[in-house]
Amino acid sequence: MESIFRPLVLFSIILTIVFWLTPYFDYVWLSDVEIELLDQGGLGAVFESSDLDYWGTLFTWVLLSFGLYFYVRLAKPAFVAFYILNFVLTPFYGIQVLTGYEMLMSSLLGLIDGIILAMLFFTSVGARFAKNSIQDAQN
Repeated sequence: MESIFRPLVLFSIILTIVFWLTPYFDYVWLSDVEIELLDQGGLGAVFESSDLDYWGTLFTWVLLSFGLYFYVRLAKPAFVAFYILNFVLTPFYGIQVLTGYEMLMSSLLGLIDGIILAMLFFTSVGARFAKNSIQDAQN
């Protein structure tokens, strides 16, 4: 299990970054009408979104994922807590409009996160976090 955990986390990091950046590249292949529709994302949101929220969430996910990659002890509970927090807050983000590619990436990320969580709690990977970490990951 440990042999697939780190590549899976690394793939998750890359896919998360690509997913977060797609709104900045959608205009390349979408029509003006489609872009206008995508701009409606967040309509009716309870929480107003800001660039700090957007990029802060990405930074936090990537930071926690690197913590998982290097088996940092604090990363496991922090990843779980941040995942639960985002899950609970999701209904308050308003209407989300995604392209087919974005939906595919979102679905893949959900599956990967589920696999990572399962590995953290139900395989030998979780025990690696009990040891202290970066030095152990290099061995």
